[in-house]
Amino acid sequence: MSALLIASISFGSSAVFIRYATQASALSLAFFRLAVAALAMIFLAVSQRNLKSLPTRDLQLVSISGLVLGLHFATFILSVKETTVANATFLVNTTP
Repeated sequence: MSALLIASISFGSSAVFIRYATQASALSLAFFRLAVAALAMIFLAVSQRNLKSLPTRDLQLVSISGLVLGLHFATFILSVKETTVANATFLVNTTP
């Protein structure tokens, strides 16, 4: 339950922190945000010895999904910097 609360607060406040990161570009913020998550996921997969059991096709799909997620974060971060936090959050949450 506490992990859910921490995750909710983290996701909900990320746009505010992005808004105040004035020196960093949208691409660099997206890169480092996903790099930290990727390192955590790789550490988890290696510790459970699940990384070698994935077929090549699944690794390709995961890589493509990661690129699309990176594009999503880059455009979201750019929208937070160019418009208000409320508008950017509303637009990112109106997807199907």
